[in-house]
Amino acid sequence: LEMAFEFSVRNPPTMPDPVENYWKLEHRVQSTGDTVAGQLTPGWPVYGQINNISIRVVGLEMRAGSVTDLEVSIVPAAWGSVLELTFEEPAGFDFSGCKPQSPLERDQRTAGSRLV
Repeated sequence: LEMAFEFSVRNPPTMPDPVENYWKLEHRVQSTGDTVAGQLTPGWPVYGQINNISIRVVGLEMRAGSVTDLEVSIVPAAWGSVLELTFEEPAGFDFSGCKPQSPLERDQRTAGSRLV
């Protein structure tokens, strides 16, 4: 007899310790509480949320085709060592000449509309 069901859960704000990142399922007899069967299943990666995202033009040039400065402001729920931004629109966005302020550095994987 196969049973399947779905339910909603709230992920934690940060990745659990690998030792604690699992699901435990037990099949028990209701009248006695005896365990008939059980299994542990690994959990999944949990990625921190980003709150209060804002992007604004702070440079002087705002005309089409000009090079200007953007300010990206975020409040991450968890610490991370890499931030990846990808602009889907407007088309033609180019980060190839991007120079983040110290201590941030532009990664060699940056290309076109993707900033790493």
